[in-house]
Amino acid sequence: MVIGRPQHEIERRTKLIRADFDRLDTDPLREELFNRQSGRCLLCSGLHLDGWTAADWELQGWNTVVSELDHLVSRYSFASRPDLTDEQAVQLANHKDNLVLLHPGCNRVKGSQGIEEVVEDIRSGRIILGKPQTWSPEELEREKQRLSAVGCIGGRIGGRKNVETGHIAALGRIHGPIQGRKNVETGHITALGRIAVETGLLAKACCKTMHQPLARVRPKDQGRKNVESGHLAKLRTPEHQAAAARKANHMHWHVKRDIKNPDCELCKNSEKK
Repeated sequence: MVIGRPQHEIERRTKLIRADFDRLDTDPLREELFNRQSGRCLLCSGLHLDGWTAADWELQGWNTVVSELDHLVSRYSFASRPDLTDEQAVQLANHKDNLVLLHPGCNRVKGSQGIEEVVEDIRSGRIILGKPQTWSPEELEREKQRLSAVGCIGGRIGGRKNVETGHIAALGRIHGPIQGRKNVETGHITALGRIAVETGLLAKACCKTMHQPLARVRPKDQGRKNVESGHLAKLRTPEHQAAAARKANHMHWHVKRDIKNPDCELCKNSEKK
């Protein structure tokens, strides 16, 4: 007999899936999905609603203003499965075969449901789907700036909350094994080893280590020194965590989108360099 997971466990696993999903939201993935879907929203293009034309199904691009990344099968479906470990639930839910690009309006209608559930609701009349917004180049630029400003505020608040609740630590336990396995399966570890041997870096590293005092190469000793000296305590201060959140937010909202926000200190510093 298979017993379902308790609600608090489902909620915890859903948060893990969501956090990993945010990390995957990159332009290369969006472009791949855009081409796979022939530039069309996967939700409304399959409904053939009255009054809609093929032009209404088209996505204006794969950036975050005109399209949104979401799941084909909902996060909740994977989080609630009793036969999956945390790692398996995260990996299966966020596999690119389960990711789709949708119009922002279509995605708001979809909510946290899977595509099949919302399609059934639309066809039965329980949900009314409106036509997507068409953006002019000027409107797109203004919306990018608006989202950039919103991201500056949300990133600082969300970063602090993730640290205080221990959410960041939980993600480390999930992402470490997943990324490690990926590095092995793709041959990345092997390639790094071959490069180290061919360039002589491995031999240099070995010689350097052999001639160092033993205390320098004992991580436990160094860890104890970091605690005793207060170095780790400094890294855990709210100021340090807030700075880290601002930097991550700047990379996500500005650098990756090639946006210069005049209110962002990191954007100003990059221009000075």
